[in-house]
Formats: sequence, structure tokens, C-alpha cells
Amino acid sequence: MATKQRMPVQCPNCHMSFVAEVYHIIDVGKEPALKQQFLAGQLNQTACPSCGTPITLTAPILYHDPAKEFLGVFVPPQANLTNLEQQQRIGELTNTLMNSLPPEQRKAYLLQPRQFLTLESMVEAILEADGITREMLDAQRERLSLLQRLVQAVEDDERLRIIAAENDEKLDEDFFALASAMIESAAAQGDAHSAQQLSTLLNKLMDMTTLGRRIRAQQEILSGLDENTTREDILERLINAKEDAAIEALVAVARPLMDYFFFQQLAERIEQAVRRGDQAEAQRLRDLRDRVLELQRQQDETIRQILERASRLLQAVLESDDPAATLRARKEEINETFMNVLAANIEAAERQGAIGAVRRLREIWEMTLNLLEEDLPSDLRLLNRLLRAEYPDGTRQLLMENRDELDQEFVESMRMMAESMRAQGQEELAKRLDNIRAQAMLMM
Repeated sequence: MATKQRMPVQCPNCHMSFVAEVYHIIDVGKEPALKQQFLAGQLNQTACPSCGTPITLTAPILYHDPAKEFLGVFVPPQANLTNLEQQQRIGELTNTLMNSLPPEQRKAYLLQPRQFLTLESMVEAILEADGITREMLDAQRERLSLLQRLVQAVEDDERLRIIAAENDEKLDEDFFALASAMIESAAAQGDAHSAQQLSTLLNKLMDMTTLGRRIRAQQEILSGLDENTTREDILERLINAKEDAAIEALVAVARPLMDYFFFQQLAERIEQAVRRGDQAEAQRLRDLRDRVLELQRQQDETIRQILERASRLLQAVLESDDPAATLRARKEEINETFMNVLAANIEAAERQGAIGAVRRLREIWEMTLNLLEEDLPSDLRLLNRLLRAEYPDGTRQLLMENRDELDQEFVESMRMMAESMRAQGQEELAKRLDNIRAQAMLMM
């Protein structure tokens, strides 16, 4: 649930008056996509239609996350409400939320919303409820501060090099991930200048930092690999690799080619070096062989642990009296491996003719997909549900239940998705989506 109201706004720059919509209640149980928008500071933002000045709309906000039993409220000082007026407004928002919920969801925590003095403290509490600690938030702020310093020095290579050298350990995977995310965010918001500035910074840091040089070495050794790459190609790249990080990357990507015949070729290279009397080269190649074998062993152990964790999660869900609640509580553990393990168990049960097990596992599959789709925009959730529903009756029923979402933009997104499926060779699925799209157009 997300309630919006229209409010008058005056641009602080050109003083033009206009009307904008502002959110007062955010219920992420019903509109999950609003959570990230709110945490990213993208809700209650507008721009002056005359001069384009960005404006933050200030209004009381009630935030509800039923999965965490979290209800928080923030009344901005700019609202100029007395304490009595604040409590009355909070009561109005809480009652509106309560009335929108079915009786079984009206729990005691809804009667005592946590009141926050600042929007920042409210965001921190939401993140902490998700397992993101204050220490993690402080670390992220430190990365942002360092990123700002580096951006300011991006045009001065000498100054940039000094800052990078002083903070080499801090310029780690998390820092590069943050910078990359900010590039994507700037591009999505149409801020080409910031996106280009950050891209230039990252490119320069590739040559100025330990991690950057490692990433560069990995990129170089993997460039040009395709379906035509042979064992001989991989062997030559490994022998010529100058960084251990490059060897790690190659073993991770080209593992299928590193079989018995690959090691036989490597053994021949060692023998050739011995016959030439080049003992140093022979030993280097032996060390390379040992390193590749060790990396493969580590890879196998990692895969084994990942599969074991996924299997334990599935077992916990199967044994739970409330599998949906168990999945939600351990949502961060749900990944591609878990879905593959679940799919493999469904196939095995089908081969064995275990009808009850198949039904149970398929129910868990649907629960998992529904849980993962909560973070998607409503139109994408509907598309996914339509693709899983039986055609034509199931899809027609779903379309009728969600008729208010059927517009030109929605059917156009279906057309584009069908084209994408055809480009990927999924002709049957594309035809199915075309048929569903035709159903949707008849209901508009």
C-alpha cells in the first residue's frame, strides 16, 4: 500500500507554484519496489516544471514492513506541527494503514509506531532490521567520503595517485562495487556528466591500485575466449600469465578444458624443458601445474559447500510447519544454486513417481518465486505470473484480476520481451507471450 496526496509546492529557485504528489504511507508488504526507492531517497522527489530545479517534498511518512513487524513514522520539523497535532496526524496515518489490512494482519505492534526525529535515523532502523549494522553503514559512509575525495582529484593524476596509494587497502571489492553502482544510478537518472566522471575515475584506479591491477590482469587473460578456444590456447595463456590473479581467473572460467588431456600437454611441456636442460623452466611449469590443481581443488570444495548450504535450506523448508515463513526468514540464502537444487529434486521425484513429493516441492517452488518477485515492480510481477499460468484460462483470469494494470505501456513491454525471447531462440515462449498479449489487448 502506498498513499499519495497532492500538495502545493513553490520552487525555491524561480518561485513558480505547482502541485505535486507526495507519499504519506509506504507499505512494502504490498508494494515491495517502494522500499529501495525510499531507502535510496527517490520517493517524494520532484522537479520544477519551469526551471527543472530538483525539490524534496517534506511530509509525514508512515513506513510499514509486515515481514519484520516494523512500523516507523517520521514527522519533519518543516511541517510545523505541535506535539498534539503530530500525534493526531500519526494516529490518522496508522488508522488508514490498519483499515487497509485484513483482520489477521492487524497485530499489536501496529498500535505503537516507532517515531523518529530524523529521516536518516528511520532509514538506519530499516536497514538494521534487514541485518545491516551500524558498523556496516559507517563503513559505507567512509567509502562514499573516499569516493568524493577521489572524484575531486580525477583531473589531477599526481594527486589522485597519492590518495590512491594512501588508501590502497580501502580501495577493495566493496569500494569498486559502490563506484560501479553509482555509475549505473547516475546513468539511469540521466546524469551523463557524473557517470562519465566516475567511469574515468575507475579506469584510472585500475592502474593505480592493487585490486585494479589484479582486475586488469584478469580481464586481459580472459579477453578473446570463446567457444572456439582450445586446450592449447588455455595452456599458452597460463604459461604466459604474469599474475596469480590471472591464473585464478582462467581456472575459474576454463575449467571444462582443463581435463586429462590438458594436463598431459602440460606434462609434455615439462619434459621438453627437462630435455633442453632448462631446469628452472621445468620447475616453473611444475609449480604452475600444482597451482592449477590446488585452484581446482578449492573450486570443488567451494561448490560442494554451496550445494550443501542450498540442500540444508531446502531440508529446513520441507520440515517446517510454515515453509513460506521459513523462506522469508532466510530469503538472503535463496540464490540460483538453491533454485537448481530445488529443480533437481522436483525432477528426481517425478522420475520416481512420488506424486506427493512432487506436489510439495512444486508448492515450495511457487512460494520461492513469489517471494523473489516481491522486489520487482508490479508490472514485472504480473508478467512472470502470466508466463507461469495455464493458457488460456489461467492467463485470462489473471488479466481480469489485474485489469487496472493493463495499458499501452504494459502491452508494449510484452511485445519487447517476446522479441527478446525470439532473439535468444525461445520461439515457443515468445509465441505464448504473443498470445497472452493478444488477450490483454482485448481487455483494455
